[in-house]
Amino acid sequence: MNGQPLQSNRAPARRVRWTLDISIMMAVMGFAAASVTATAGDGASAHTAHTAHTAGATTVAFSRLSAIPSHNGIYRASLVPLQKRGRTSEARTWTVELQTATGLPVENATLALESWMPDDDGVPTTRPRVTGYLGQGRYRVDGLGFTGHGWWNVRLQIEASVGNDSLAFNLVR
Repeated sequence: MNGQPLQSNRAPARRVRWTLDISIMMAVMGFAAASVTATAGDGASAHTAHTAHTAGATTVAFSRLSAIPSHNGIYRASLVPLQKRGRTSEARTWTVELQTATGLPVENATLALESWMPDDDGVPTTRPRVTGYLGQGRYRVDGLGFTGHGWWNVRLQIEASVGNDSLAFNLVR
């Protein structure tokens, strides 16, 4: 504070180690981002990147829709568009795949969904509905669409014999 430059109390070896740790972390984050983009659309990644070409422009969306753990750790769920081709953002019919935390399919659950754009109050909240049980922990959901560009949140409330819990899917379109 008296006009002298600030100096670290860390030993030089600790400063070097700290710098290396940050460099390694940045490299890992860059590799992870590249890997997510490379695996887009193959369904094998918990994070799915989606690129759509519209009128000469490219829109990139990032979503987390697979193996999402519930808030209390009872379940994990995936949200899968029923149509396999076309843009994820345009799908209106989806499948919720619901498992216990140990990977067993959850049968005969009661599910309630709600989707909204947290950053845009002008887009109305929708309440998609489960219209059928497909077996092995898979439920058909109709009426879930992402009409605006931006961050979407889909809340899933679960009531089943294992317990009640909830989770959220996030999508940026």
